[in-house]
Amino acid sequence: MIKPTLDEEKKETKFSKKYWKYDGLHVISFTKAGLREENQDGISIEFELNDKLKESDDRLKGYYLFGVYDGHGEHGDKISDDCVEHLSKYIAKRLYELPIVENEKEIKNAIKKGFDDTENYFKTHDINGIKGNKVRMSGTTALTVMMTPKKNLYIAFVGDSSVFFMSSNKSKKINIEHNCHNQNELLRLRALRQKGFMYSIKARSGRKYLRVKDDLSNEIQYTRSFSDFYIKNFFSGGLIAEPEIIDKVYSAFNLDLLVLASDGITDRSKIFNKHPTEIYLSYLKRYKGDPNRFVKACDEMIKLCDSITEKRICVDDMSIIIIIILNGKSEDEWCHIVTKNAEDPEDWDNTTHEDELSDIDDQDIYNQNSNEVDDFLVSVPLSTIPIEYYDEDSAMNFTISDDDNFD
Repeated sequence: MIKPTLDEEKKETKFSKKYWKYDGLHVISFTKAGLREENQDGISIEFELNDKLKESDDRLKGYYLFGVYDGHGEHGDKISDDCVEHLSKYIAKRLYELPIVENEKEIKNAIKKGFDDTENYFKTHDINGIKGNKVRMSGTTALTVMMTPKKNLYIAFVGDSSVFFMSSNKSKKINIEHNCHNQNELLRLRALRQKGFMYSIKARSGRKYLRVKDDLSNEIQYTRSFSDFYIKNFFSGGLIAEPEIIDKVYSAFNLDLLVLASDGITDRSKIFNKHPTEIYLSYLKRYKGDPNRFVKACDEMIKLCDSITEKRICVDDMSIIIIIILNGKSEDEWCHIVTKNAEDPEDWDNTTHEDELSDIDDQDIYNQNSNEVDDFLVSVPLSTIPIEYYDEDSAMNFTISDDDNFD
């Protein structure tokens, strides 16, 4: 087993910060609760997928799997824990059935089958001794990135976690979350109207919250997840666990930095109009010559996230995996290249754009009017909803917005 060089963990609060150095990669992960009693997020780092199957050969040597999971519902923490354990195992099992030579179509199909197997597991098993409706009313999202022996990257996800790349000093968000800002998801849901499936978003204007029809059970914001069978049984084909696998297969040889983040991280970074990759490199620039710079920059991100939690602007649980890809460079050389155009933290970290919070897709945005956490909130900029589609007293028909994520 490949062990991290740093391993800080508090099981009672499900806090974890770990650091690995392996195969030209530096991998830092952390997960931490927001303002809930339980951290419902989960993280998986798998450098030895063979261990998931207890096979004696090395057929899966060089296949790495990184995952971020975001549970929800009364037992979301247990669902995400089970997903951490089983999704990687089922993907490994399906990969093990393939020929040794890499084939893009076969690998993508193996990943999809691994997601399907995981959903079937949740259908047929109790979770940590919890039975019946309590399990069926909880679920989790999942985001995975697989790296193959040839350093190809396969991205698969259900739900609203995000993946970011940094290459040639440019940051790029790769996926579009499965929520009510995703045009393809909205079109998919709209096609189900004849079957009685409805969905919902809320729009915020100043201190007023305006409701826009339709209803997706309890105003959840994600449109794909594992478990949640109490919804799926009601609305067959609406909320689904089918993974979206990004068509393009990226090469790690062309990348400097890879970040997987739950929406608790991305929503906090949006407050500063930054990608998590940009925030990390900004702090890394501060510790450029420090031998512990990779971890210290992550510590600064944690402090930033904590400050946002304390202000109760965003209170969701937060999880992130930061993957530094040296590609033959020394640590000093890599740091010099990737931080060359990074902003100093002082240029942005003292100002939060609270006037732009309506752009944040967070189920736990602080409702300043009620002084409570508003669970399951999906916000969209009010300007994107034509006036004829809403009023303050009644729910009206829904229209697809012109949100930036549609580009």
